Amino acid sequence: MKTFPGWDLLEGWQIDPKKAMAFGFVKTDGMLVFEKPIGSGLLIKMTSDGRSLRADCIDEESRERFVPLYVPGSKGTYVDQVRKDYLQTLLLIRNACCVQGNYQLAQSKRIIALVQDQMKISIDHLFAKDPSIGVFHHDDGRWFAFLSPVMRSKVFPDGDDTTTEVLVFRSDDKENLLKQAGFGRAWHMNQQRWVSLEMNDTVNDADVLSLLEQAGVLVGGPACHAWLLPANPKQFDVIAALQNTDTITWHKDANVLVHDRVYLYYARPYGCILYQFEVIGVDDKEMVLQVRERYARGQIDLAFLKEIGLRAPRSLRHLPSDQEKKVLGHAALWKIS
Repeated sequence: MKTFPGWDLLEGWQIDPKKAMAFGFVKTDGMLVFEKPIGSGLLIKMTSDGRSLRADCIDEESRERFVPLYVPGSKGTYVDQVRKDYLQTLLLIRNACCVQGNYQLAQSKRIIALVQDQMKISIDHLFAKDPSIGVFHHDDGRWFAFLSPVMRSKVFPDGDDTTTEVLVFRSDDKENLLKQAGFGRAWHMNQQRWVSLEMNDTVNDADVLSLLEQAGVLVGGPACHAWLLPANPKQFDVIAALQNTDTITWHKDANVLVHDRVYLYYARPYGCILYQFEVIGVDDKEMVLQVRERYARGQIDLAFLKEIGLRAPRSLRHLPSDQEKKVLGHAALWKIS
């Protein structure tokens, strides 16, 4: 399965033939096939035998695969743009034509997609005897949440024997959560550290995702995907370094992952965030950053950061999702085209 770019975005998804045919898939030799140009003479080709899904990046003229996209660590402005366009198109097709697992509740399916797209973690069905249980875990195997059908009586004191779907996750705020609608006792997990949430839209998707990000942090895994990075102009001229390029290599001193977002705070005399980067490459010591946005000087300043509960960073630090949303909302006014 892990033989084509974006395989992880399709893992656990199944084609919905009716949706796929309406979207533009055609039947060819018993397979459902769809092709869509993504620019630069390339196209994305998706195929399904009704069970598994595959996506490939193909040269329109030669009909051969675009090899650089299949080589781990391959980078460069052109390859990075192709990769971005390919993955965006893959997600568009997947979300329009596929369904996630066998979950019945709409919120269950949406949360699986959000965790995969924003936390870069796919749901994993570990139990052959009970494939209805889907686990969210870090690369080292540590669980921080799982989705499962369950009788309501096992979760809620006044629940009946009808079946629902719950998200069970690690939390350090269990007592407060249990006072809110939709939350119940953990099922099959430590009652002191885990809590259940019924997937019936009582809690909105953004808040559920925030709870899962916190759960990921609590078990010690790489649940953070946004960072605040300090830079000192007296030590390194970032502006000059990015004058004729959009990529820069930086020392990595935290558990940064490819596709994470990094906001660069440039210290005095600037005292503000100047860039938003995407991490496009990492190893044990360094990370390769590519500029996604440039911001006007002096606008996303220290005073604003303090308003939303942040301090000037002294080292690479986690940027919580709620604070990142506030940064992005403010930053939208000050983008440099």
